[in-house]
Amino acid sequence: MEAALGIQVASLPPVSGRAGGLEYSYRIIPARDVAGDLFDMVRLTDDTAAFWFGDVSGKGVVAALLGAMTHAFLAAAVQAGPPEAMLSQALTRLGTFLETRCAGDKFVSLFCGIADRKSGQLTYVDAGHGYWAIKSAGTCRVGESTDPPMRVAEPPFHPVTVPFGPGDRLVLVSDGVVEQSALPGGKEEIFGFERLVAMVADSTDAGAIPDQVVTAVRKFSAMMGGNGGTGSAAGTGTKGGGPPAGGVGFDDDLSVACLWFPDGTP
Repeated sequence: MEAALGIQVASLPPVSGRAGGLEYSYRIIPARDVAGDLFDMVRLTDDTAAFWFGDVSGKGVVAALLGAMTHAFLAAAVQAGPPEAMLSQALTRLGTFLETRCAGDKFVSLFCGIADRKSGQLTYVDAGHGYWAIKSAGTCRVGESTDPPMRVAEPPFHPVTVPFGPGDRLVLVSDGVVEQSALPGGKEEIFGFERLVAMVADSTDAGAIPDQVVTAVRKFSAMMGGNGGTGSAAGTGTKGGGPPAGGVGFDDDLSVACLWFPDGTP
């Protein structure tokens, strides 16, 4: 598990930063058995950035390695250009890469996007992920997959373009957030996507959302009487932001990222 955690952390960016005018903050808190959650962002131009957020099936070293391979492939594949064409080409190549290297039961759920500050648009492909929300003035758009998970999906992929400008924020979470269980009153319950969407809708500070989500899930998971509410506070590390795997009682990796274009000039 220590080896898997090391592989996972090596592939992650600092817990907050900026690329192509797009700012981000994220946390990945490892579960009892380290999984393969992944996040990264790369600058394409002064006004555009590509990013991806996903989850590898399974746990342990194999999942961590597959996550690192996906990271490296996308970092090399995405480039400046028409976003719909770039995403389709990059994910088609990634699908072929995974098909030839993954066992039949392995796959990657992935949200991959390109945000353009100048046009005020976000173009994305949601390959089996689904857990995301975009908060705009007065509205909150929730996720839906456009394609099956990677390795299962077949081209052509189906990019979607939506408005995304200053004041908007995109929040992505792993199924570890949504499916975290607790036992209030002796009856099993999960954190749920609706609870997450309500938190996003009420948020006023984009950069604080990842820590707010982690704190809320910690409190929720503590109701099951385990150690989900213990361990180091999120944001203590320069990468990932979570404590060692042995200090947490989450059912699955707990991952959340928020991305936004700040007001003003770069």
